[in-house]
Amino acid sequence: RADLEKLTAKQAGNLQDELRGKAIEIRGVNVIAAKVSLSDPKALKTLVFNLEKELAPSAIIVGADVDGKPQLMLAISKELTGEQLDAGKFIRQAASFIKGGGGGQPFFATAGGSDTEGLDTAVSSILEWVKAGIEQ
Repeated sequence: RADLEKLTAKQAGNLQDELRGKAIEIRGVNVIAAKVSLSDPKALKTLVFNLEKELAPSAIIVGADVDGKPQLMLAISKELTGEQLDAGKFIRQAASFIKGGGGGQPFFATAGGSDTEGLDTAVSSILEWVKAGIEQ
């Protein structure tokens, strides 16, 4: 079990490096939107929080297939949250694409569902909503 945790942590670290390089800047906010292959929900959450802190101010959008079930996570730097940028609101809206539900706080939210085919649409939709919120 310890070896598996070490391997997962290494995979998440490599993924963090890869995603950091894909960040786009929108009005001074670093934004990452990606579908990733990391099947451990705890490692996924750690990855999202690490990127959000490292790239702040930022919005980190991640979708993953976790044991055949779609998982969405969105972290938005607390100083950016408000009426235009609300992670809980965006996740609840995007959950419909994966035939699921979700929610959370304005700065961090998650969703799960039953349709992994909808992950790409969910991630790209959240990205568009985040961009619109930043540009307002």
